[in-house]
Amino acid sequence: MMKKNVLIVVLVLALVLVGCAEHEHSWNEVASTAPTCTADGERVFKCKGCGATRTEMVEKLSHSFGEWGNSDDLKTNTRECSVCQEKETRDGIVVNPTNAQELINSVNTGKVYFTAGEYGDLSLTHSKKVSTAKETHSKKDADVENLNDTTTYDYCRQIENLELIGGDGVVVAGSFICNSGHQYGTKDNAITDPLRNITIDSTNNSYYSYISIDGLEFKAMTFEAGQISFGNQMDSTVMKNIKIEGCVFDGSGTSNMQAVRFLADSNSFENVTIENTKIDNYFQGIWGEGFKNITIKDCEVSNTEHNAIAIQSSNNTFTGTIALKNNTISNTADRAVRFGNGKDATIVVEKNVFSEAVDTNGDLLKTSTLTNCTYSFTGNTYNDVSMKDISGRDSSWIVTIPTEEV
Repeated sequence: MMKKNVLIVVLVLALVLVGCAEHEHSWNEVASTAPTCTADGERVFKCKGCGATRTEMVEKLSHSFGEWGNSDDLKTNTRECSVCQEKETRDGIVVNPTNAQELINSVNTGKVYFTAGEYGDLSLTHSKKVSTAKETHSKKDADVENLNDTTTYDYCRQIENLELIGGDGVVVAGSFICNSGHQYGTKDNAITDPLRNITIDSTNNSYYSYISIDGLEFKAMTFEAGQISFGNQMDSTVMKNIKIEGCVFDGSGTSNMQAVRFLADSNSFENVTIENTKIDNYFQGIWGEGFKNITIKDCEVSNTEHNAIAIQSSNNTFTGTIALKNNTISNTADRAVRFGNGKDATIVVEKNVFSEAVDTNGDLLKTSTLTNCTYSFTGNTYNDVSMKDISGRDSSWIVTIPTEEV
């Protein structure tokens, strides 16, 4: 009798196991834990037929961060999750359209993050936080907190590895200016002294701006009817390692303006890079003088009233490596590229795409006097036609498109 009962139990268990293995589960959710921004959640299901269970993980939620806020020493900025109070901190400061002008003139190094919004004219100039002062004529050190209203001063600022970082929705509806030089106003066009906060309408109480740069980057900013403009007109200032990357310039409605401008007189700009930048509807796209090494690559310049790119000279010459690579230049009302006087320079024009970009003589590119310079023109196209490769060492250089191709 016992053997028979054991056999029956075994048969019943076998039938149950076979049934569970072969039937389609009917799952009901029997328990759950909601996810948070610090931990995953889960959902537990049970089969109505066989009682089997399974668990699904629910990924944790994203943090609900608030706005970034700056530390008192302007070295870091932090935001906090409103749910779990976790904090996220990064180096640098954050600015908005209201406080940008003040804060960019409160730091000389580090990262400056621009929040989305429309900004007006901005300038890298002087403030009591970042500048020092001397009496112009005596060259005596002056206390920036105790400057008088009638003396002419030298203001000095040193920028090193400063990054100005934009992003989606960051629009500068104006210009971004950085000037070294004699600063004064007139009766009809007065200026404000940035340290003394007085009106200057003559040279009597003017000031001399000395801004030296060793590392400055503009990233992912959109400019509407404005420009990035540098002026280096003081002999003792050095402006080098300047980069413009991923920016957009829309010059609609402007007149006689360059999108990017470098004014040097007898000085120079060293190691300048402009890349992955779009420029449209300006008098000129990129204009500058006194370059010592400049690279313009992966840019688009279109619809200019004059040259797309002008590497010029005043009381100086361009020198070093001058490289134009992988750019697209179209619809210029004059030559695509204009070079001034160069000395001891290597000019590289490589893999650019040109279209409708010549003057009335069919000139695509022209230089002034070249002294001990070499040049190469390789891998370029005009109106979808490959152009002849050229290289040489001459006192001047012109690239002309045959009349039938213009």
